[in-house]
Amino acid sequence: MDTFNLLFIAPLWAIVSTQLLFEAVIEFVNIFIHLAGIFRRRVSVKYSIEEMALSFGSVVLYLILIGAGLWLLSEKIPFHWTEANKLMYGVFCVFSSLYAISRMPTKWSQTWREATEPNTLQQRRSHLEHEKEV
Repeated sequence: MDTFNLLFIAPLWAIVSTQLLFEAVIEFVNIFIHLAGIFRRRVSVKYSIEEMALSFGSVVLYLILIGAGLWLLSEKIPFHWTEANKLMYGVFCVFSSLYAISRMPTKWSQTWREATEPNTLQQRRSHLEHEKEV
């Protein structure tokens, strides 16, 4: 079981927990981006409030999933934090973090455009629909 934990559980949990944490951070910052969008008054206040609520809900969901994963690892799965497991977890966290950090500026700039420029979201949706047709 220790080999299974080392080669499967620790890397998998490292990747999943890191991605969930960074998604929670992205959505938390998105709340403030949409708040700034309300003050700029270029998009509807209703849209900005809806997006803030969705971002808040996403943060809560990601944190619940992280807590559930920790609960599973500590209570239901016989997973022990040996030095080797900690090392494997750390290595995979680093690689997962590099990927997640590289996506953050793109996601925030996209959210900024949607929150501050009128019709940006509608243009993006129509572009995606056009790509589906082609």
